[in-house]
Amino acid sequence: MSLCVVRLCYSLVSLSSADDSELQSIQWRVVIIDEAHRLKNRRCKLLEELKALDMEHRVLLTGTPLQNSVEELFSLLNFLEPSTFPSHVSFLQQFGDLKTEEQVEELKGVSRCGEGGGGDGGCGLKGLLLSFRS
Repeated sequence: MSLCVVRLCYSLVSLSSADDSELQSIQWRVVIIDEAHRLKNRRCKLLEELKALDMEHRVLLTGTPLQNSVEELFSLLNFLEPSTFPSHVSFLQQFGDLKTEEQVEELKGVSRCGEGGGGDGGCGLKGLLLSFRS
């Protein structure tokens, strides 16, 4: 199946196992998720359902701040870059509470943004981390 754009609402993603299998059968090139603040809880059922989709690229949109919560930040980073941020425990061990400029800069360095994957113009991680400056 070749689709250019499909617009789904969160309730459709969460409907039933039959709907899930249909959505999971699609190889998604880009998935843009609006109201991404709904994914800040790493134990969220919706987050798990979205992770089950085969996505090449993921974009999160939200106007809701993270409230300087490392827990919320990890949940979003784990969704965006699961191979780079696979474990909450190792995230905390490596980056601590993100209270210092050095911790934030170290986190920027390990992301795809720090490896030239998006640069300052195309990567949302830089903006996402600005709220964690002391």
